[in-house]
Formats: sequence, structure tokens, C-alpha cells
Amino acid sequence: MGPHVVELSKAHDITLLARGDASELVALSNDRVVFQPLNIEREISPIQDFLTLLTLIKLFRRHKFDCVHSIMPKAGLLAMVAARVAGVPVRVHTFTGQVWVNKTGFRRWLLKQLDKVMVWAATDLISDGFGQADFLIDEGVVRNDQIRVLGNGSTCGVDSARFAPNESIRKKIRRKFHIADEAIVILYLGRIKRDKGVTDLCAAFEIVADLNPWVQLLVVGPDEEGLEECVNQIAIKFPERVHREEGVTQTPEHFMAASDIFCLPSYREGLNVTLLEASSMTLPTVASRIYGVTEVVIDGETGLLHEKGNVINLVAALQKMVTNRELRIRLGMAARERVAKLFSQVLVVKVMSKFYSSKLAQRDMKKAGNS
Repeated sequence: MGPHVVELSKAHDITLLARGDASELVALSNDRVVFQPLNIEREISPIQDFLTLLTLIKLFRRHKFDCVHSIMPKAGLLAMVAARVAGVPVRVHTFTGQVWVNKTGFRRWLLKQLDKVMVWAATDLISDGFGQADFLIDEGVVRNDQIRVLGNGSTCGVDSARFAPNESIRKKIRRKFHIADEAIVILYLGRIKRDKGVTDLCAAFEIVADLNPWVQLLVVGPDEEGLEECVNQIAIKFPERVHREEGVTQTPEHFMAASDIFCLPSYREGLNVTLLEASSMTLPTVASRIYGVTEVVIDGETGLLHEKGNVINLVAALQKMVTNRELRIRLGMAARERVAKLFSQVLVVKVMSKFYSSKLAQRDMKKAGNS
């Protein structure tokens, strides 16, 4: 959300609430942007979540904000409820994916109800993509008139100058991992989780690597579910062909520059920003056919799609990609062109700024009418 913060701070005072510390947000610091750390857990933690809710209510009442905008499921639930209780007039939540999509039974029902509570508490709802908005409407979480997509979707768009092919960076990263110039590198970049399809990728790579001795795998991101062993096992079977960069990276474009194919065999996504960034780097994508992905990857035009959870289908798509250089180049070039046309950062930031101006103008008119 950094580009939005920079643009909105030209006209508004902004308080950022998140886990972490101010040192991570130096680039956003100015006299109109304040950072306040918030002890909020990603997973459900009833006691801590209740304490965070109380903290937010007190904070919102003290500062009397004109607007509260939340992103991510847990943050959205707590922030929207707290903002409604505190009387914040404009309460906006952006949906970036549902945690309950792949759940079943009572757990799915419960998490879905919590999303409905969030909808009740918000005044405005934004989806980061049209597929997700349609899904939420079909599932009865929101009505058609309650949710909107700004522009063509995406939370922040892509800086095409930053996310562009870079031959010197490509060589530097390849030297770091001892990857030969002629090797074809498949990149996974993101959180290491089951619902991101990491175990499927490991199983698929084992087959593809057996068939193609020049293919290598680069895995970048934090292990959140103890799946490191999955990567380690294929690294043992294919020594010097599986590479690992642990933790969160601030320079994803470096790893993308060093790679030839981006793979995201995920089970659930909003409109994935990393996919947009990889596309802008002219990386062709192999990804699962799910909403949030299909708005970025056009099958046969900018990448290849496979059925989610289907390892054989994933193998076929990867095999087609690794053995056809002409296909990789054609899809990659088309991917960059499409991102520049539909999801440029300049366009997305402009649309978000216009949205805020409209909402706050409506608030001011309402205030004037009541006075």
C-alpha cells in the first residue's frame, strides 16, 4: 500500500497500524504519516484478538478519524467492528482473498460468518478483482450493490520501471546460487504454505527435473507451516538444482530477473500482486485455474493454467513451458504488455485517490447538511 500512502498523504494525515516497527516504513515517513505498531496475529487467537479489538476502539475514539481502511481478513474484522463501535463515519475494507475458501464443515461456516460481520460493520467494500467480487456475491457474503472493484483491480498495481528485466541482476543472482547461464529456472516466490500449493510444486518438480536435467528450482519466502522438509527432500535428490532463499525479501524483482518461469500452484488467491510483478518482468506463468489468478494469467496468452491440486496437470504445464523457449518468450512479452496496460501503479493509485476524494466529499456534504 506504500504508493497509496505517499499519494494520500499529500492531502490527508495518515496513521498506519500494523505489526512490525517504524524502521520498516522509512520510505513512507513524512510529517503527515505516523506509524503505530499493533499486536495483531495472523491466526485466530481469541484472547489476543479481543484485546486488539479494545485497543482499536480506544484508538479510533481518541483520534476521531474520518476514515478507517483495512486490508486482510483478521485485520478487516477487528478494524471494521472497532471503527463502527467508535463511530468512524467512513469504514472501508479491501478483500484480498478468503481464508475459508478451502475449508469445510463448521470451520468454513464460522469463518464465513465472521466475513459477514465485517461486511455489516463496513460502509464500503472493495474487491481486488472481479472474480473475487463475483465469488463473494455468489456465496451470499455481500450483495451486488455492496462491493466494487476499482479500475481493473489490484491493491497497488505494478511499478513497471522497477519490475523490468535486468540482465546484470540476472547474472548476479545466478552467480550467487551457482546457476549456469543455460539452466531454465522455475521460481516460486511467496509464503511457504500448503494452500499456496508448495507440496504440489515439489512433487511436480521431481518429475519435471527427472525429464529435463537443465531445469532448476528457486524457492523464495518464509516457511509458515513447517514445509521446509518438502523442499529439502527434492534438494537432496537433485543436488545443486534446488535453491532456497529464506524469509521475506524486499527485492523480489532480483529473483524474478534470475528466473525463466514463475509458478504459483495456489488453492486460493485474491488478485495476486506477485503474479502481476512477475508478469511485468516478462516471466511466463504456470498457475492454478482459480479466481484471482485467472484475471492476471490468460491461459495460452500470458501463461499456462492447470487445475488446482492436480499434480499431473501441473507437470504437463511445466513440461510444455520448460521445453519451448519460443513459447516462454512469447507469453512473457504478452504478460508484460498486459500488466502495463491494465495494472500500472500510476493507474491504480489514481483510481484509489479518486475513490477517497469522493467518499470524504460525501462525508463533508453530510456533515454540512446536519449542521
